[in-house]
Amino acid sequence: MANPPSDTSRSQIRAPLQEVRDRSAAADSLPPAELFRAALSGTAPFVTARSGPYHYTLGPAAAAGAGAERLRALLERPDRWLHHPEARLVKEARSAAVVRLPPPLEDLLLKCYPLRSRWDLFKNLPRSSRARRAFAAAHALPRLGIATPPAPGFVDVVIGMVKVRSFLVTRFLDGYRDLRSALLHEPALVDPAARRSVLYAAADLLARLHCGGVIHPDLKPVNILVRLEPEPAVPACELQVSLALIDLDRVRLARSVPRRLRLRNLVQLHGSIQDRVSYRERLRFLRRYASRAGLAMADIDLRQVERETLAWMGKREDWPAG
Repeated sequence: MANPPSDTSRSQIRAPLQEVRDRSAAADSLPPAELFRAALSGTAPFVTARSGPYHYTLGPAAAAGAGAERLRALLERPDRWLHHPEARLVKEARSAAVVRLPPPLEDLLLKCYPLRSRWDLFKNLPRSSRARRAFAAAHALPRLGIATPPAPGFVDVVIGMVKVRSFLVTRFLDGYRDLRSALLHEPALVDPAARRSVLYAAADLLARLHCGGVIHPDLKPVNILVRLEPEPAVPACELQVSLALIDLDRVRLARSVPRRLRLRNLVQLHGSIQDRVSYRERLRFLRRYASRAGLAMADIDLRQVERETLAWMGKREDWPAG
């Protein structure tokens, strides 16, 4: 049985309310890049603790909130919760598994990042785990106006000096579905004006990412969650669209996003909507992105976007069936 956390660790988790407020105020005062680095290093205002091989970190607001003890218990035994008989499997892949936790933690998702190959043992020695990087991004991106599911904590399982797996805890966003699924199956998006509202929201999100220096190498629609909020007696063209970005473990913050990476993101989104929207709608998407990113349409080589998109789609032969 793993040793319990030290008294010092427990006192950190059970911090008095004023200390929690101080931590939250300190987090609010940090620029996004500094908050990102603080989360990666586990320094203030974040709270770190350890229980045997489980090295975990909590966000400032989660460290001593109403559910802090339950969250600590989850992070001290994440494997048990991952395989809990009442946990509902959301995703299972070679790269990660995600479950929605049973009551009283049903508002949380637990994502497990396993070792994908033996080379991960060596690659993980000098760098932060995928859960830590996703946790850091989840705290920094909202400061740039980019919504993500809140991430109250994460845990690295360390044996010796090796991180053998890691877990990320995020809030479950009720009423959201991934953008690709919405474009394919949402009845409201049959209406061209409603679909345009969603495409404009995606273009705005992409522009905010690039203007904020956010590099997301895997910006496919399955990594963008969308919620449609029609109001009573409001026509479909005035749908309220909320987007949230997920799969953040490869996100980086930079002073600017290089042109080739901007093009990559454009190709990923453009190619993913290719089979659902007309060329005219895709052109509107690109124009909206250009206007929000402070670019002229002349700065976007449409032929190159189309050429790169077709090449990208050829590499993604399984995409339509995904």
